[in-house]
Amino acid sequence: MLGTVRDADAHGKLCADLVGEHGAFVRRTLAHLGVAARDLPDVEQEVFRGAARGLSAFDPALAANPEHALRGWLFGICERQSASHRRAAAKRGEVLRAPEDLDGATAETAEDAMLAGEREALLSALLARLEPRRRAVVVAYELDGLAMVEVAAAQRIPLNTAWNRLRLGREDLRAAARKVTNARH
Repeated sequence: MLGTVRDADAHGKLCADLVGEHGAFVRRTLAHLGVAARDLPDVEQEVFRGAARGLSAFDPALAANPEHALRGWLFGICERQSASHRRAAAKRGEVLRAPEDLDGATAETAEDAMLAGEREALLSALLARLEPRRRAVVVAYELDGLAMVEVAAAQRIPLNTAWNRLRLGREDLRAAARKVTNARH
């Protein structure tokens, strides 16, 4: 029994460390995947519950890049939880909004904060127009800085499929940006 308690204590500390070290990454990723700010705490909790359940089976040595394996693994959980969140909302007939600025005003001036907020809002709006599987690859690779091998592993897709989704996602982003630019002029 004592071994079980010690194991549970060690597992609890490991989970707390995981939340402390990767909480911001998970929140930012969920926001970029389309989870609204009001829903972030709940979905984030589900991500870390899933991570806690799967932690014993996680082996970074099996990853192509062991240094980034944990982030890639967490990204995969984020992607699945955000998809589950969207499906549940659709079943309830709920309309999900674009995510709000999560990073807050860290700029030195109010004008910088306002511009940063506008850029974040524009990025969120553009990402929201992407097909979810393409958006997940674009977010993981371009915004979260994961290696494409890790993105493919997190998505459970072949590497060439991941590269193709990135290419198509970039094309979709450029097209959406052109529409926004043309609408402003």
